[in-house]
Amino acid sequence: DDDDDAILHDQAAVMATDAAPDPAGAVTSASKDGADIGSSEWLPRALLFLFAVFCSTNWTSIKVLQSSHSEHVVAAVRFAVAALPFVPFIPKHMDSLSIKSGLEIGLWCVFGYICQATGLQYTDASKGAFICSLAMVVVPLLKSVSGSEVKPQLWAAALLAVSGTALLVGVGGATGPNVGDLISGGSALGFGAMFFRMDCYAKQKGFDAVGCTVWQCITLAVAMAVWLLVSEGPQGATEGVLSLLSSDTSTLAILAWMGVVTTAGVLYVETWAMAKVDGAEAGIIFASEPVWATMFAALVLGESFGEKEVVGGMCILLACLLTQLRFGDQKSEELAVQAQ
Repeated sequence: DDDDDAILHDQAAVMATDAAPDPAGAVTSASKDGADIGSSEWLPRALLFLFAVFCSTNWTSIKVLQSSHSEHVVAAVRFAVAALPFVPFIPKHMDSLSIKSGLEIGLWCVFGYICQATGLQYTDASKGAFICSLAMVVVPLLKSVSGSEVKPQLWAAALLAVSGTALLVGVGGATGPNVGDLISGGSALGFGAMFFRMDCYAKQKGFDAVGCTVWQCITLAVAMAVWLLVSEGPQGATEGVLSLLSSDTSTLAILAWMGVVTTAGVLYVETWAMAKVDGAEAGIIFASEPVWATMFAALVLGESFGEKEVVGGMCILLACLLTQLRFGDQKSEELAVQAQ
């Protein structure tokens, strides 16, 4: 009996030890959960910012390519290159949501990219990039019209961006905006609508970022090929494409960079991140693009800004930073959501 009592006593001690909380384990678990939450917060925003920097090279790259080739040829080859990596994925993404979302978002991109390519025939690369950043104004406007709530700080950021853009294009000055500035404004409308609609689709059940990107790239490639054929005819299109593809190594490297990284890569990262970041916020993060575009254009093309343009650029950069601020009430709301 004494042996049985001793065995029962030992078993009870072991059970008590197992049931006791492990402070170190709890801390480790909490730290891991916190790291996961933190990663889910900053990773999509960091990638959006990184690819905004990558995208900033597009404006100068397009100017360089279009100095020797037509905008139609450059666009058609660029988006054909962007579509190539996604062709093998087409059979796996034939669902209606992927096709519908990719087709619509792709068409908004077509409008934006055509305005970008055409506007750069008449305006500076740096100025065109800053004007395009007005997409951040289009997104909250569309969200407001659709009945969605827009944070006050995003409206403040949009106001800063508009003010900065007015300084950039010389509104109220002797020259004012030129035709290239106005056409570049169409890219803001196209890309703003793209961010807005992508935000809507990303919240739908069954949305697939890869599938959507596949059909975006296919839509862009087909649309740009049609634009080329309509603009230059079959013979002119063929000659233009062959001329571009037979260019020197540096030109082909620019095409590969634009097609694979700053088009296909950017479209995928944008689509993936939109499921995790509000569309208005994503648009304003991308508004930092013209700051880097200006630096790149100054380095490669020798473009320069005056005092007003510098102030305008700073206003847009401040708008990007404003959207990242988290005020007291917003932090409380986010913590409440995470607690649920």
